[in-house]
Amino acid sequence: MNYKLLYTSWYGGQRKVVIFDFKRGMMIEFTIDELKNEDLDFNLKEYIIKMKDQIDTGYWDYPASS
Repeated sequence: MNYKLLYTSWYGGQRKVVIFDFKRGMMIEFTIDELKNEDLDFNLKEYIIKMKDQIDTGYWDYPASS
């Protein structure tokens, strides 16, 4: 697997996902609704879709600072 989910957070009422792409050596940030975007790699979309239930529960949410 070339991808690792680092964390999620809320951004403008949408859940933002932060992924590390080991193949390119960079972080990728996008909102869940951008999964429909044709620019995202097919394997990345599949990786996120497999984890979507866990993402939706907030398991990967970065805690908000107070």
